[in-house]
Amino acid sequence: MALEWMEWTLMGVLLIFPVVWNLSHSLRYYVKIVVYNALVVSLSSIVIPFTAFRPKNVDNIRCIRWLLNNALSIFGISLDVRNIENLKYDHPCVFVCNHQSSLDVITMAQIFPPQTTVLAKKELLYTGPFGISMWLAGVVFVDRGNHTKAHETMQQTARIMHERQLKIWIFPEGTRNFDGHLLPFKKGAFRLAIEAKVPVIPIVISSYQDFLCKRRKIFNSGKVIVSCLPMISTDGLMLDDVGSLTENTYKIMTDVYKAISKEVHEESARNGLSIMIPPAHQ
Repeated sequence: MALEWMEWTLMGVLLIFPVVWNLSHSLRYYVKIVVYNALVVSLSSIVIPFTAFRPKNVDNIRCIRWLLNNALSIFGISLDVRNIENLKYDHPCVFVCNHQSSLDVITMAQIFPPQTTVLAKKELLYTGPFGISMWLAGVVFVDRGNHTKAHETMQQTARIMHERQLKIWIFPEGTRNFDGHLLPFKKGAFRLAIEAKVPVIPIVISSYQDFLCKRRKIFNSGKVIVSCLPMISTDGLMLDDVGSLTENTYKIMTDVYKAISKEVHEESARNGLSIMIPPAHQ
């Protein structure tokens, strides 16, 4: 009798779930977020045994990239990468990219250049398997709460970039931003580029707001455009030029961000897929 009741209950859940799934955007949001986080943690756990024998080696990122390569399709997200040839630079440089959500991890995986590592806040080191896999992949962790240590880390990074022919990926906004525009850039990435005498290469990811909205608990299928921009030389620049380099890069990236986000929004609206009009489109 108990088994029969359980069978009917299971059958009822299986029949009702698709209906609720289609009607409740909140359910879809939470299920996708849980699946996404579980995917990242699981894949991070998988790569640890394969990368542990060569710790802090940027080549370990290739293992993570390979596992994440098709992850966007799981969530119904298509990627349009433009001018990727601008990332094919065989010398040290600083990549700067806008930062919207943890979804950036799998977006990055599709275009992440070889011999590149990431500059990340120290707190991420303590996020379980994900933090361990980042450490094994040679990610540079910065203690943002300690200005002296942060400055020392940046100086060491400038030296290591040339010693190991490394490229550094930095989010100059300093934090995730869900508001449909770019936050003012912090100067650390641009100071590093000038001190190391390497170019800055901007990467712009279009707004996720047409398919992902944390406040409204919506996570639908959608499209992302990634625009890889031409390098910005730092030849002849001094530390006094950090401010102007930061502002010029911000303006270039903001203009591109607005343009590609508008393009994605208009396409989504034509297809009846857009969930909102971001501030950048108004």
